[in-house]
Amino acid sequence: MSEFILAVDKVYFGDAGGTPNNDLGKTKGGVIFRQTRPTEVEIDNDQDVEPEMIISTKLRREMEINLADCALANLELLFNGTVGEAPDDNILTLPDEVSEGVTKSLKLVTKTLNGVKYEIELSRARIRPEGEINVNNDGNAVVRLMVVSLASESVKAKLTLDNAAPGSNSAVHFTAVDAGPDGNEITVTFVNPGAGDNALDVTVSDTDITVSLETDDGELVSTALEVAAAVNADDDAKLLVTAMAAGNGSTVVEAHAETALAGGATFAAPKLTKVTV
Repeated sequence: MSEFILAVDKVYFGDAGGTPNNDLGKTKGGVIFRQTRPTEVEIDNDQDVEPEMIISTKLRREMEINLADCALANLELLFNGTVGEAPDDNILTLPDEVSEGVTKSLKLVTKTLNGVKYEIELSRARIRPEGEINVNNDGNAVVRLMVVSLASESVKAKLTLDNAAPGSNSAVHFTAVDAGPDGNEITVTFVNPGAGDNALDVTVSDTDITVSLETDDGELVSTALEVAAAVNADDDAKLLVTAMAAGNGSTVVEAHAETALAGGATFAAPKLTKVTV
């Protein structure tokens, strides 16, 4: 294992893929960067002298951040915890799943030297507390965080439309065809065309998908399965989304106002920026 210490002054965090602008405070002793050595695993065959295969494990890179002056309110936000009410406002309760880490964006700002500082930004990192969290006389926390940078990737936007009284077969799930934030611009609307007999129809305008539901003498009859199939069969809609019904999709769906897909994002590779002060 190799490691080095970087003179980091401030640490910021935000939502994964977002801007890390929440101040976690100053570090104590900088930030320790560690990299494990790759290891090799041999797959042997009793009939051969040489191994059939050699598998190399990936390098693991992690950071140890020792925070000396972290506001409990920011730790509460980082780990979805709870700070107690006075007189217990120096007690931070963290959920059990925090031991596995939370996924956030992170920015490290080095100390200024000769008029220059550096900003290291991770768009997606897993962060977990290590050991005890101690509170100093100012009511701030002294805590050690372990950070692992996660691989850069793009995530597809998604949407689920379900009935007011949802069932196991009533929802329609939509997933953007292309990954990234552009998928968040796609909208889906289920329209009740009203009285009379109306056929199920799908129309697309730019990134807006409208599904006009089938009616029989004014009564809605389109099932989740039928709606999903109609969207997937439409030449324009299928370029934007794929649709899937929940369960067997046998439940008749209801009208829904225009709703946008959400969650599409691109998580960039770690970025190093030189800042002249």
